[in-house]
Amino acid sequence: MGNKVNHTQTVSCIEIQINLKSQSFPQLLIEAMDQTFSKLGVPTKHALYSFLETNYKLSKEDIPNRIEDFVNALEQIFGTSALLIEIDLMKSMQQKVPSFIFKIENADLNFEYYLKSLKSFTETL
Repeated sequence: MGNKVNHTQTVSCIEIQINLKSQSFPQLLIEAMDQTFSKLGVPTKHALYSFLETNYKLSKEDIPNRIEDFVNALEQIFGTSALLIEIDLMKSMQQKVPSFIFKIENADLNFEYYLKSLKSFTETL
C-alpha cells in the first residue's frame, strides 16, 4: 500500500514530450501568429498576411525561417504597438512549450532573441 505509483502522472508527462516533439518551431510560430492575428479580426489577419507577403516578401510559411525580417516588419507596420503583438505571440508559444524558460538578461524584452532561443530549444527536443 505504501509503494503505490501514480501511473497517470507518468503517462501525461510522456504525452507532453511526444506532443512537443511532434510540433516543430515553424508550426508553433504559425499557430501563435494565427491565434494572435485572429484577435485583430479574421479579415485583418488575412490583410496582414497579404501585406507581409506583398510588401516584405514574407509568406506565412517563410516567417519561421526569417525571424529578423518578421520582427522588423511588425515594428515598421505597428510601431511601438508591435510590442503588444510580440508579447501575445510569446504568451501563446509559452503555453505550448511550458518547459522552455527564457531569461531576460537586461531590462529589454527582445522578441527576436526570444524567437531564436525558442527555435534553438525546440530543435534539441
